[in-house]
Amino acid sequence: KLLLRKKRFMEQMLDKTDKQLTNLEQMTHDLEYAQIELQIVEGLKVGNEALKKIHDVLSVEEIEKIMDETHDSVEKQKEIDELLSGQLTAEDDDAVLAELDALVAEEEAAAVANLPSVPAEKGEPQEVAPTMLKEEEASEPPPLPPKKAKKATLPKEEPLLAS
Repeated sequence: KLLLRKKRFMEQMLDKTDKQLTNLEQMTHDLEYAQIELQIVEGLKVGNEALKKIHDVLSVEEIEKIMDETHDSVEKQKEIDELLSGQLTAEDDDAVLAELDALVAEEEAAAVANLPSVPAEKGEPQEVAPTMLKEEEASEPPPLPPKKAKKATLPKEEPLLAS
């Protein structure tokens, strides 16, 4: 009997010790997890302070101003690119056509001014104005005679001697 009691007592002690060890392990895990949580909270504090410092340096108004300036710069660059690439807008086309019409009208007026005058009566001599074609012919230089093509002569190669 005594041995059975002693055995039961020992088993109870082992159970208690096992439970205490389990509790101790659980406490160790809880402490490790609490330390990790503490590091996370400290990291969040540092990050929050850094964000506050950055926000103090950069205000919303300043960011909006920078974004507006960037947008304006991009628009200006697009305008420059369009000018450099030669793409014409409808307004540009209209301006070019108006300029072309003005030049054609000037040319027609000059051609009319160069026409001979009409005589009032049959017996009067007519003044003949030089036509534009004659002016162009007078200003062109006479054509040059064609040059004779020279034959290209290649230097004669010496035969290679076997060594």
